[in-house]
Order: sequence, then structure tokens, then C-alpha cells
Amino acid sequence: KTLDQTPSAAGNWLAGVLLDVDNHHIKVQYVVRPEMCNPGKILHGGIASLMLDDVIGMGNFVAGSEYLMTSINLNVDFLAAAQIGEKLEVTAKLV
Repeated sequence: KTLDQTPSAAGNWLAGVLLDVDNHHIKVQYVVRPEMCNPGKILHGGIASLMLDDVIGMGNFVAGSEYLMTSINLNVDFLAAAQIGEKLEVTAKLV
């Protein structure tokens, strides 16, 4: 199912596809589109961070929290580039 009708307008723009979900984790797949890329034609770090942050928020929601969550701190290490057309899987696990 494409996630394009969520409460998150930014998440809807990402248009991820829900791959797996339960009360303790969620996995979403994203396809890198040209408008997600920097001038070097690789995934922009801010968009990669948005993907992470959005899946964390969805994980909080499906875990049954009655409150909307806001991130306080997000640290991201960029280890490799993602190219246009690549499919990325993002998983959030409730600890």
C-alpha cells in the first residue's frame, strides 16, 4: 500500500510503500525520484533524513501511542549514495 494519505504531508510526498508492520516495527520502501536528489543526482541527505524521521513517527503511531511524536534529536551517518530509481527500505523498531 502506498502511503500517500497519512497525516504527514511530507510523508505523503515521499510516497513510500508499506512492506511490513506490527506493534513493534514498521518497514517502508521508497523509490529515489529525481526531485529527491541533489545536484550530483544522488539522494539528498535531507530527504534521506526525512525518510528516517517519517518512519520513526509511523512506528510510534502504530505502536498505539495516543500522542503525536516530534523528534528531539536525529543523528544520521551517510555511508553510501543512493541513485535515482533505487529502492530503499527503512525500518523502525520500537525498543
